[in-house]
Amino acid sequence: MIAEARRREVKSIITMMLQQATEAEGPSGPIPSKLREVLVKLESGEMTPSVSLRTAEALVSCGENGIMKEKLKELSVAKKH
Repeated sequence: MIAEARRREVKSIITMMLQQATEAEGPSGPIPSKLREVLVKLESGEMTPSVSLRTAEALVSCGENGIMKEKLKELSVAKKH
């Protein structure tokens, strides 16, 4: 029961992110498209609520390839040290 409540809470947060991204980029923009994919995976159980939320936050904060950009930054910093 707690897990279901958490899933509903995360779904509403991601839905708000989707609305804002859609206003900014239009419905077919890259971030709204990726956020819809995250919602589908959350609903199907393919992603846990925490993974879904982290993925959505990364997409919104860093752009379409946010996760990859962050990983590349980490790698470049690691190589310099």
